[in-house]
Amino acid sequence: VILIGKLVTGGAEKQSLLLAKALSGEFHVRFVVFSPFKIDLSYLQELRDSGLDHEILKGTLVSRMARLIGLLRSFRTDFLFCYLPGDNLAGAIAGKLAGVKHIIGGVRNTKIVKRKFYLLRLVQNHMQERVIFNSTRAMEVFCSKGYRKEKALVIENAFAEQVDFFERPTPEAVTILMVGRFVRQKDYLTGIRAVAGLKDLVEGIKIRLVVAGYGPMERQILNWISDLGLAKLTEIYVYPENLQELYRTSDIYLNSSIHEGFSNAVMEAMAYGLPVVATHSGDIEKQVIHDQSGYIAPVGDARALSEGLDLLCRDHAARKRFGREGHQRLYKSFGLDTFKKKYIKLIQSLS
Repeated sequence: VILIGKLVTGGAEKQSLLLAKALSGEFHVRFVVFSPFKIDLSYLQELRDSGLDHEILKGTLVSRMARLIGLLRSFRTDFLFCYLPGDNLAGAIAGKLAGVKHIIGGVRNTKIVKRKFYLLRLVQNHMQERVIFNSTRAMEVFCSKGYRKEKALVIENAFAEQVDFFERPTPEAVTILMVGRFVRQKDYLTGIRAVAGLKDLVEGIKIRLVVAGYGPMERQILNWISDLGLAKLTEIYVYPENLQELYRTSDIYLNSSIHEGFSNAVMEAMAYGLPVVATHSGDIEKQVIHDQSGYIAPVGDARALSEGLDLLCRDHAARKRFGREGHQRLYKSFGLDTFKKKYIKLIQSLS
């Protein structure tokens, strides 16, 4: 059983679906959504189209917990994989009461709020057999704060969609793309400042900024774009339905996060052959090789991000070379087959 709290747009939700599909050819898999609220209709359609055995729990918290316990018992569950903090708590309690043999926890970021951290540490140290981190950095941070190292392992996120590499023509305006939730973690202010700083570095080259995502800081981001003089150069897409087209028609991907786990958006950018300029957050150095497939800057350093953007804005050949390198690295190191083999190896080692 693979348990996810809500089927909303997000990296953990996407990865949970990938895991369900990857393992369904080898095992009897059931995908369970703990809450019926805020369902992403595209993910729901993907579930239906894939033919995966799935269930979305409904009712009160108590009734959903009762249903989950009953489902785990009737399914005679051997393995229960949990993804996010709420899933870990609900899954650990239900799994123990249902007699699940192997309860596997998950951590998808390098930082969570303090009250959740201590509760999650208690659950994962004492009620779960293993904890899967999607980044080495996250595992190091959490184990330094009391997580049991012998339970921890890293399985990076996977990218399943096959996108052929293509060469972009020299553009009239170099398009810089930012994708992600509109939350503080993504530090859009630093990214927007980095783009604004290009005006002092690049001469004779037109620049365009595209921002795509959703979240509570939408209005603040619009204000920053306006205050820094980028309003006429920027397009913003909220809940974009054409995200693949935005990747395809951009020239550089910019990630200015304060902290990450293993970035799904960076993988998508690599799939579409984009060179990446990013802050050193999470396992970004595993995804992007500095001066080969992109440039990595310190967290919060808008000037260093500007310098990386500047080098790529000036050099179309470098953009193509870096993009090809990132595309090849993505499918070699983070393809679905590698992801699947790591999970099967874990299952076999515990069986």
